[in-house]
Amino acid sequence: MITPARTFATEPSAAAVAAAADRVAHWLLHGPAQLQEGPHAGAVAGSLQAGMPPNYVYAETTGYYLQ
Repeated sequence: MITPARTFATEPSAAAVAAAADRVAHWLLHGPAQLQEGPHAGAVAGSLQAGMPPNYVYAETTGYYLQ
């Protein structure tokens, strides 16, 4: 018999979902995901490592990000 690893008794509230979306949006716009300066300012990082600058920008991700 296979049982789920974890089940949830309740769905997250609309306010909790909205707050999480706001935090993600803030991180994307003001965090390390979008380069703030330099020749690639405005581009989106291809990958991030804690405490390190992005190794490269990823043009395809930037296109999706702008949508």
